[in-house]
Amino acid sequence: IGASEKHTPLLSVVATDEMAVTVSVTVPHVMQSDHLIEYVWLKDLDKDQVLSSIHATPNDQPSLTAKVPVGTRVKSFSFCNLHGLWSGEEVVV
Repeated sequence: IGASEKHTPLLSVVATDEMAVTVSVTVPHVMQSDHLIEYVWLKDLDKDQVLSSIHATPNDQPSLTAKVPVGTRVKSFSFCNLHGLWSGEEVVV
């Protein structure tokens, strides 16, 4: 099953301006060759569109940064090779 505190992606606002919000998505998970977060992505829920994604290796940090239009409803996701799909909370930025 896996521990939620190590698999759930965390979204934070890095910067804002009049038109866009820069967000960071991180996953506090170990990155080993046999146990890692393979993918992290940020999705626009209204357009059903992936806004940003990464494919991570054991040498990477499972994180991404994306610039999103103000008012966008987003949700972050991560995929662990052992414990499957995890998602963060829905947020309007």
